Amino acid sequence: MAFDFDRLVENHFKEKRNIFGFESIVSLIEEALDLAPLSEESEKSERNMRAVRFPIQFPTEINVGQSPGSEDREIFHLWMSKISGETIGDKVKAINAFIKDPQFASVQEALSYLMFLNVFAFVLKQFNASVAGFLWEAFLPGLVGGDSQQVPTEKGDITDVELKGVRYSLKVLRPEGEVGGSFYDLVKHFAENPDKPMVYLIIKKHDDDTRMVFWEFTISAETFFDFIGHPARVVEDEPAGAEVKTYQVTQPGFTRASLIRELEGIMPGASKEGVKWKIVSMDYAEGARTDEPVVGGATRIKHEDKSKPSEENPVVLNIRFEKKKTRIGLPGGKDPLVSNAEKLWGDANEYEYWYNLYIKSQQLGKMKEFFTAVQKGTRDHKPAPGIAPNAQQFEINWNYAEDLAKSRGLVQDLGEIDISEKALNASFAVGSDIIGKSLTKLFNAVTDLSDNVAKFFLIDCGTGEALKTCSPEDDAQRTAAGFSAQKNVVDISEVVNQEIIPAIGPASE
Repeated sequence: MAFDFDRLVENHFKEKRNIFGFESIVSLIEEALDLAPLSEESEKSERNMRAVRFPIQFPTEINVGQSPGSEDREIFHLWMSKISGETIGDKVKAINAFIKDPQFASVQEALSYLMFLNVFAFVLKQFNASVAGFLWEAFLPGLVGGDSQQVPTEKGDITDVELKGVRYSLKVLRPEGEVGGSFYDLVKHFAENPDKPMVYLIIKKHDDDTRMVFWEFTISAETFFDFIGHPARVVEDEPAGAEVKTYQVTQPGFTRASLIRELEGIMPGASKEGVKWKIVSMDYAEGARTDEPVVGGATRIKHEDKSKPSEENPVVLNIRFEKKKTRIGLPGGKDPLVSNAEKLWGDANEYEYWYNLYIKSQQLGKMKEFFTAVQKGTRDHKPAPGIAPNAQQFEINWNYAEDLAKSRGLVQDLGEIDISEKALNASFAVGSDIIGKSLTKLFNAVTDLSDNVAKFFLIDCGTGEALKTCSPEDDAQRTAAGFSAQKNVVDISEVVNQEIIPAIGPASE
């Protein structure tokens, strides 16, 4: 049942028409309450115990998540606009830095960070993982801004949000939770958009929902088999041979880092089928020295006498390469498939068929055709077992994901945000000092006024002929709420007159 607050107010003050001036509001509250004493017994929530309190700027699906340019969206983004960082990872690190040491923030920055924590903590702590995940979908576009938006579910896409043109799927999980989703929908996405990767942004809820750890990984046409229907574990072969090559540096601008990048990429088979070369040593060729070449200036490679290399006088280096081949457990090999892999791709023979077709399609640049084959089958092969009507869910085991993070860097740890009451109270206490006594007083009064007005009008004792007897408890709460609302209005007016009116001047008649 929805409450019409305007009608409630109008009925209560039906004999009074000028209810918009500050003095009128105060007098009307006094008349309605008959100046009863204020109760101090009401309990306060953890949020209300903070040094500075804000109303919840709740991110709605339609007006915030899906409506770039709407007034609600602009207001929400304005609150978030001073959180630094271009990427989600950058913003997570900035928020964590504020929590640890907020004292160097400006007033504007403090307001943004505090409002973020106010809303984020509410969403992540007060709702279960699935509901929090849905609310997070509306939150993120408002945080990032621009044309970022939540993708409506009726579009039938696996994308939850598009943030500045990048497609994201969002998950909020318990520590033991696995990342999952529709195999059919993911295959359909790549059959239609083979060149558009899907970034998975994961929040893991730890320590009784007080520590939120952010993870990110990208599933693309090139990494599909790394994640979807993966083997039991990541397998990294032992070093497979080594080579020593002599190279001449003839340009003075070469740095050790740029040389490594160039040489590792041109070694035979580099970046193909998991072959990787790693430079393990670099030294001067003359005399088989073991020390690295002289590096000076902006890390530029120089001769032993620190002179610059040239075509006439090159720096001659001995460089030792070692070769590794990293794989994810090749089909039919020693590495067992997890049960989910068998549900999606079939037994070892079927898995091998699809894996080999995947590799061949990569080499030929025909990934769209591969995903279409998985979805619809080929002339001599049925669709993959995980496709509808079986409609299997893919599952990414989190231990496996962490193995990928360590061994191949395919999964990124973006950092964490501590929303324990201890951390929040400390941040809001310092934040209150930053924004000052007047703004703290104003925000606290505005937040409390909303609560107190609601309590006063929704504790229904009736009015006029409809007057009925309230319980002593109801009457006491209603009376306390009314007097608190009166004080809130006084505080708001005081700060507005002191801080806002001098800056903008009085309103024109």
